Amino acid sequence: MTTLTKQRMETITVMAIAKVQTERARQIDEEGYSREHDDEHRNEELAAAAAFFLVPDFMNQDVCTCTTEYGLVVQSLHELIGENAWLGIQRDDTSDLGIRDDVRLDTRIHQVTKGLALGIAELERLLRMRETVGTY
Repeated sequence: MTTLTKQRMETITVMAIAKVQTERARQIDEEGYSREHDDEHRNEELAAAAAFFLVPDFMNQDVCTCTTEYGLVVQSLHELIGENAWLGIQRDDTSDLGIRDDVRLDTRIHQVTKGLALGIAELERLLRMRETVGTY
């Protein structure tokens, strides 16, 4: 692995922040997920959606949850988090061994970028709540 200079590492940090800012702007401008829309997600669905994209594939283990009727449901961690975010949320699968490494890495970068932008949307929502309520 190539050692990066301090200047290059700082440049990469700026690039990472810019990617997240661009994705957040895309969510608002292209998807229509305005701040007012985000404020409707009072049950922290944005945080769940962020986690959905940020949890790595190797952690996508099956989990068992209890239903209100004392039944058990087995589902993947991604399914559990995703259904608590919103219906129809999807992410690209990077676990397929047939995927080229560069494509896998680019896909993962996109997932992390999306997750961080959703995390920022949740943070903004909480900060707006604090401003209007006074405390959280």
